Amino acid sequence: MGSSSLTNQLNIDGKTLGTRASGFTEGVNYQASTDGFVYGFVSHTTGSSVLNALCYTDSSATPTTLVVRTQKNDTSESDQHRGFCFPVKADDYWRVDVSANAYNIFFTPMVSAEINVPVIAGQVIQMVNFSENTVSSSSATIPADDTLPQISEGFEVMSLAITPTSATSKLKIEVTAVTECSSSERRCVALFVVGTSDALCAGREYNNTSSCDTTSFTHWMTAGTTSTMTFKVRVGSGAGTTTFNGNNASRQYGGAITSSITITELAT
Repeated sequence: MGSSSLTNQLNIDGKTLGTRASGFTEGVNYQASTDGFVYGFVSHTTGSSVLNALCYTDSSATPTTLVVRTQKNDTSESDQHRGFCFPVKADDYWRVDVSANAYNIFFTPMVSAEINVPVIAGQVIQMVNFSENTVSSSSATIPADDTLPQISEGFEVMSLAITPTSATSKLKIEVTAVTECSSSERRCVALFVVGTSDALCAGREYNNTSSCDTTSFTHWMTAGTTSTMTFKVRVGSGAGTTTFNGNNASRQYGGAITSSITITELAT
């Protein structure tokens, strides 16, 4: 197999050729730590004697299974050369017996192939999700005014962490939260990242007393780091008691009401 492109490589079942080792001595038994290939050449600068190489490999410490034999019996020729090559399994033993003026023996292991797959902008690298159907309630408020919601306001209902693979990746954060308030107040659902007090994004609902509604929004951002980032969702109303995943602090529909946060890392 071959290629005119230097970026291509032999790949057999996820393995490729590793670094060639040399300096092996004929007549010595060696054990292979990985699958690989033994190869080399024998040569005579005079035709006065027979040229040969006997290649053995099996599971015995002194292998006796002859797998390759290369030989030149015509002693009338000078500058005789012969090559050999044979595969060896990991943990098996091998040996090359040589009758020649000169020889070289090499071993190249098969190693795990590092496959470089091109990254396409917008390609999904990873996705994490957290879903919650537990009911919770609190009178902690998030003011219904023109200030950024703070991580100390309202009460936490969901948390999800992600470790970006690249600082340049885009994060798509999707939040869905079901809330209700005991009074006719604006309800806020806010997204935070640990380490920052201000909300990254927020959504709101305003309906009559004890009206249960679903708030959904999507926030996009550049990861900016390859360290773990933890995102939190907090809810609260301007006044009264806010219920998450229920109504009047009670569960409805047998727990089928579910809120969630999903984070998708996308290549850029």
